[in-house]
Amino acid sequence: MSFWAVTFLKRWKQKNAAITHRWDLMEFEEEENRPRPEFVIRSSTVEKNPVTGILEPYFPAATRQYRILSGVMILTVMICMVIIFIIAIIVYRIIISIPLFRSQDLR
Repeated sequence: MSFWAVTFLKRWKQKNAAITHRWDLMEFEEEENRPRPEFVIRSSTVEKNPVTGILEPYFPAATRQYRILSGVMILTVMICMVIIFIIAIIVYRIIISIPLFRSQDLR
């Protein structure tokens, strides 16, 4: 589902750029893009946008990197746990199968 969404958005941007060029709207002023309300609430600081000169909510790079790093660490721990459980299941099956193959009753 997420792959489809990313692909759709990329194709939409390409189509939008092609139509903008074809209709000669390159100089047309785009509609105002407002930040999401959740972003405005969670942003801790306000800084001046160097392009527009308007004060906008700003999310510090250090905070963003901390959140990304913590998310990557949690994901890595979960993947390691899955790998450990898979290895544990394989080892368990090997340990159980050895006595079963040695048993004369089960042959």
